[in-house]
Formats: sequence, C-alpha cells, structure tokens
Amino acid sequence: MSPRHARRYRDTIRSKKAGVRVLLHRGDVERLADELRAQERVEPRLPIPRSELVTVVENLQRELTEAAGRAAALEERLRQLPTMDEIVKLREALIAARTERDALSAELVRVQAAHQDELNRVHAAHLAELARTRRS
Repeated sequence: MSPRHARRYRDTIRSKKAGVRVLLHRGDVERLADELRAQERVEPRLPIPRSELVTVVENLQRELTEAAGRAAALEERLRQLPTMDEIVKLREALIAARTERDALSAELVRVQAAHQDELNRVHAAHLAELARTRRS
C-alpha cells in the first residue's frame, strides 16, 4: 500500500508511528484490499450469439430510422408554425373580422326588419284592395 493510500484510508486502517515511518495494521490493510478488489470485480459477460446480435442491431437501426423520421416531421411542423408577430397580426385581423361580422349582422337584422315592415304594409294594402274589390 502506498503512502497516498495510507493517507486516503487512514480512517479505516489503524496505524502508529515508528520514528518517520508509519506502521499499518496488517488485518485492516488486507480487509481493505479485499473490499477494493470486490468493488473492482466485474461480472463476466457471456458473448452474445451472432444471430441475436444481428437482430439487436437491425432493431436498433429500425428504431433509429423511425426516430429520425419523427424528428424530421416535428421539425417540419415547427417550421410551419407562425411567428409571434404573425400570431399578433392574425389575432388583430380576427378581431377586425369579428367586429365587421357583428356590424354586418346588425345591419342585416335592421334591413330585414325594415323590409318586413314594408312587406307587411304592401300585404295589408293588397288585402284591403281585395276586400274592396269583393264588396264592389
């Protein structure tokens, strides 16, 4: 164990000074070495069969192609969205169109009411004329 390791693990290894040298407890050093080796151990991997590897690669390539297609479609949709200035202008145009619609609707109601009054007068006059001609 190097002096650096000894300083790093001084809280887990008992030690005592003998002049300029530092003596470390053998049992603590061996225990720490076993712990560190256990942490470094990697479970051995079994090799993937070639046919399974080909299937995995093909699936990943297909998923990659699909994801790239979805990304391209979303980018195109984003390009088609209006900018904030265009949205403001569209809202202003919408307000103007609704105002004009409401004014025209009111004018239509007024004209229809006037026309209906005129029709009622003509109809009443016509009925009166029919009644006179029948009496005579």
